Amino acid sequence: MSVELTREQLAGVRAVSFDLDGTLYELPAMKRAVRWLAIGRAWRPLRVAGELRRLLRARAAYQQAREAGGDLSALPGIDSPEVLRALEARWWVPAIGAAGPRAGIPELLEALGASGLPLVVCSDHEGQGKLEALGLARRFQALYAGETLGALKPSPRVLEAALEALGLEPSELLHIGDRDDTDGAAARALGARVWILPSEGAVALAPTALADHPGS
Repeated sequence: MSVELTREQLAGVRAVSFDLDGTLYELPAMKRAVRWLAIGRAWRPLRVAGELRRLLRARAAYQQAREAGGDLSALPGIDSPEVLRALEARWWVPAIGAAGPRAGIPELLEALGASGLPLVVCSDHEGQGKLEALGLARRFQALYAGETLGALKPSPRVLEAALEALGLEPSELLHIGDRDDTDGAAARALGARVWILPSEGAVALAPTALADHPGS
């Protein structure tokens, strides 16, 4: 069973932004892949436990920031961004590659891109390595990361940055994400459109969804 992007949702839309984690791939599948990685690296149990503990500590701190509105200026002490990126490259990125894109995402991106709609990523976190692991990097013209801009969703700052670069009004952007409390709240704060996907399940384009777009 898949959820469909419809003609009504795309009417008047001139660009589409995607959240990354939990949207372009399914988090449950990624978490299963992390467990398999941990099993495969169990010959160094202390290192495995220590690295995962540091990543989970950072995740908890980011969630605390989200619950406070997204501002990262008062983020509790965690590893430096450089250290976290290295740990993510060891754990999150290969697990995401093993999980693969959410079913229907490659086809959806291809169809939207072929219609002439600009596609960007508006993620809380840096994600170039994740996009490359998913084989989706070439589908997007830009990636905007909330942590680089100093605020995570539900702050709309990352969507504002994308809109400014695209030269569009909020009502001309459709943001696709997996969390209504972050993706949905950020989009609504700006007046952008939003489509929230379930945590698992395929996506598809309704047959007439792109009928109003010139490249279709």
